[in-house]
Amino acid sequence: RDVSASRLAVERLAATNELLTLALGGADREQLVRSAVVLARRHLGATICWLAEIEDTEMSFVVSAADGPGADEGLDRRAHLIGGRPEFDDPSIAGRLGLGPAIAAPIASGPTSLGMLALARPAGSRDFEPIEREALQEFGDAVAVTLELVDARSDVDDLRHVAERDRIARDLHDTVIQHLFAISLRLEAVFTVADGIVRDRMEETVDAIDAVIRDIRATIFNLQHHAPHLGPQRMIAEVVEDAAVVLGFGPTLMFEGPLDTGLPETVARSAVAVTREALSNVARHASATNAVLPIASVTSAASPTA
Repeated sequence: RDVSASRLAVERLAATNELLTLALGGADREQLVRSAVVLARRHLGATICWLAEIEDTEMSFVVSAADGPGADEGLDRRAHLIGGRPEFDDPSIAGRLGLGPAIAAPIASGPTSLGMLALARPAGSRDFEPIEREALQEFGDAVAVTLELVDARSDVDDLRHVAERDRIARDLHDTVIQHLFAISLRLEAVFTVADGIVRDRMEETVDAIDAVIRDIRATIFNLQHHAPHLGPQRMIAEVVEDAAVVLGFGPTLMFEGPLDTGLPETVARSAVAVTREALSNVARHASATNAVLPIASVTSAASPTA
């Protein structure tokens, strides 16, 4: 028994190291799961190995990886862990595959179950010994650790992508849009001294710049749609900040109603566009020294509007 336990410990350590190497080397969850069934079957001398991942809180599992002759028959099937044995919803699977002794162990992180590992041998084979059951349980714990490591790395990658999207959106707003908006307002400011074809060309250019600004703002919105601070109220405030550069003063904004939570996206975009057009008209025609923008969200039986 001592010799067998020592051999199993060495093999388990080697299998665990292989899993960790894969996880640290950038393997995804699917690759890790596939490797786990191969290593578990080899480690404990089984004919078939299945790895099933948790499906719901009723301790029902769905087989996501298999290794061994005929093991693919168990893929995508629901299974349960009953008394340390794997039990499929289709009990005829074991008979069709000619299986005999079987054991299973949960893959768990603390109180949280992630899935289970199941091993089987052909009918008439020797049963799994207690030290082999212990070895499977310990290997299941190692699988749980590596799965959590892969999931954590995936979360970090997602956060990096979000941060990069935020940086791109911020650069677009802080540099490109402000410069385009300033050019547009300066062109509009000289409309009064232009005439004929020059005025027409300037107006076409301003319209083109406004279209580019709308496209860039739509891109920013899509890049940062996950961020709650980029609601309609914030987007309108940014338009006002852009206009202040050319107007020479900061227009006064007054909000009323649930602007960030009560408007459909199409209405919100329209509200931003109307604000931008209104400030363009102020710069073009008013020679103003101050401007007030009262913006309210009004909910009717038909639909919310701004």
